[in-house]
Amino acid sequence: MVVSDKYKKQIDFIISNMIGKTGLFPIYNSIFLENKYVENILRYKYNVIVKNTDTMKRATLLLYKDDNLNKRSVIILKDESILDINIVCKEEYHNGSLFDISFDNEKIIICDSYVICDYKVNKELYSERLNRCNLFKNEIINSEVIIQCCDIVDDIKEINLKEGEEIFFISETLPYLPGMNKLSFKWKPPNLLTISLKVEEYENYLNFYTTNFRNDKLFAQLCYENGSELIKYIKNMKNYSNNCIIDFNIEDEKFVPKKVNLEKNYPNNIRYIEKVLFIKCENLNLFDLNL
Repeated sequence: MVVSDKYKKQIDFIISNMIGKTGLFPIYNSIFLENKYVENILRYKYNVIVKNTDTMKRATLLLYKDDNLNKRSVIILKDESILDINIVCKEEYHNGSLFDISFDNEKIIICDSYVICDYKVNKELYSERLNRCNLFKNEIINSEVIIQCCDIVDDIKEINLKEGEEIFFISETLPYLPGMNKLSFKWKPPNLLTISLKVEEYENYLNFYTTNFRNDKLFAQLCYENGSELIKYIKNMKNYSNNCIIDFNIEDEKFVPKKVNLEKNYPNNIRYIEKVLFIKCENLNLFDLNL
């Protein structure tokens, strides 16, 4: 893992020159699919892909040449940590390529791209961008991890969602623009939506925190006086430790702890929690729609 501030500034400079915007994590975020957005999907051409958002991290793959013209490949995670990775491919890809990926320790799945071979592809059709990503994958000579590209699903009714997976709707014609993309949507069964809270132990109670600009904000407090059994259950959860992140679902109007989330460094913010509650109340069933 790369931790040098100087190195991070170099990476930030390279990315800002590529996309005209500073920030180590330049990829776009999809919004929850709500009833009011279904008309967009019916009226315009959207591509459907499936991602595992539970065990795989959203990340950026950057190929470039450093000051000494050494070919470098790095993975940039959402918390702005940077991982060096060895990818041997055609030299032109190291002239500057930026890919939107899902990542775990063994595999990279490329989902989109902004720049390939120092050529901006973000305004091309999504299917064309994905074809370029597949060409890059096929021209890799050697890599220390498996590299794949996501597949476009032709018939949504054939999707059998596995645990941790979500369905994403990506516009065929709209460009790839960093930041919040309000015309790119994601969906999973509302009953499976969870929220992530940070837990902090005290002598007589547990505090659970949401976040606001990465600052902890108290969300709830659980006291031993009336919640000893639940506290015991939480502390006995696999991978539990003080200050860990715990995923909660809402069942019968109660927050139910599900698991310790080792993939997150920060809890959800309060706006995200409000949105999850709204989505659960709306209870949109994608497979009931004529898509």
